[in-house]
Amino acid sequence: MRLATLLANVLSSTALLACGGQTADDPLPPGRGGDDAGAANPAPPATTAGNPIGPTRVDAAAPSTPDASPPPKPTPTCTTPPAIIRANVNCGDVVYHACGTPKGVDPSDGLTPAECALACPVTTGTKYWGCQEYLADDLPGPSFDCFTCVEGRRPAGYDDATPTPRTVAEWLAYAAELERVSVDAFRILALELELNGAPASLVTAARVAEADEVRHTRMLERFARKAGATLTPRPVHDRPARTLKAVAIENAVEGCVRETFGALVAGHQASTATMVELRVAMKRIYVDETAHAQLAWDVHAWILPQLSEAERAEVKSAMAVAQSDLLASCRHTGTRTEESESMFRALGLPSPAHARAMAMALDRQLFAGEHAA
Repeated sequence: MRLATLLANVLSSTALLACGGQTADDPLPPGRGGDDAGAANPAPPATTAGNPIGPTRVDAAAPSTPDASPPPKPTPTCTTPPAIIRANVNCGDVVYHACGTPKGVDPSDGLTPAECALACPVTTGTKYWGCQEYLADDLPGPSFDCFTCVEGRRPAGYDDATPTPRTVAEWLAYAAELERVSVDAFRILALELELNGAPASLVTAARVAEADEVRHTRMLERFARKAGATLTPRPVHDRPARTLKAVAIENAVEGCVRETFGALVAGHQASTATMVELRVAMKRIYVDETAHAQLAWDVHAWILPQLSEAERAEVKSAMAVAQSDLLASCRHTGTRTEESESMFRALGLPSPAHARAMAMALDRQLFAGEHAA
């Protein structure tokens, strides 16, 4: 089945959630994004700038495993700062507050952007577009899921330090920025494919994708400016030529996982965004992003036979980790606030529950076969 057909099936099968309905989801398997995902094996982040080879484990200063007794109350003089216990660059971080729930944060009725700013302090340049209370019982005190779900292919060497998108204008500006750096990502991919003797069809497809991203950037920049955003492009730093294994890992994580899910998000926006101009634009972007995701899978199919057995195992492991991260990021549905509802409706973004359903459908229909191969 071609990827375009599979994505259309996923969008169709999960469409009921966009209207407030429910779908019958299978339980997430242990270690693949279920409630215990990351408890015994914390999920490492996907490829980021400065780490072009692939996922690396983040060893946060996690507290010891809790027993059945309730967590001790912090002392009035507690000064321990909040810490990222689980880094999940695909879609969010789990932030633990050793000193208790921050003053001014009440998770019982949903969290506003102001409360999320307290629950998810930005200390490492990470962007959070929203948050919810972390509901699993594997941490000894109050924690929060802090979301970073804007999808797309990012090139290694990109210094991603954009402030947290909390409004329609900021989200559009950030999305335009990711489209802009995707131009470089596909330019680099085309060059690396050519250097490694890839079929001309793959090189050509990468160059077509580069041109597509130029158009996407211009469209989203126009929407962002119209919404009142200030655009501040950030550079993509030069980097030396990489090994074929490094190219394969980045393509698996950024292309096969992130770009495939990003195409689904674009398809959802094309159907549900209340901003009419954006909805029309996303119809075109969805078609293009689906083609870009198909390119990632075509590159994946070509590149694996060029690698050793050990290298192929590394690539497949990186892809499995990235998909597990994606599933884990959609573990809880959370409560939406009036502010977030307004932004989600305007942009047509899927709710956490809908995003989880789409990620699970991808896992069943696409990634399960890849992991079993």
